[in-house]
Amino acid sequence: MAHDIHKSTVDAIPAVIINLQTKGYHLVTIDDLFSGQELTNGKIYNRRR
Repeated sequence: MAHDIHKSTVDAIPAVIINLQTKGYHLVTIDDLFSGQELTNGKIYNRRR
């Protein structure tokens, strides 16, 4: 996760994504990750069941 409050972070993201993908990582959104699971606002999730 990265926050977009600093321009340098925003500028670095494309290179970070490419680097991770070349290492075999598959990036997904939180919605994709927890697809089919009902989430509760304010609850902390540390794994998908």
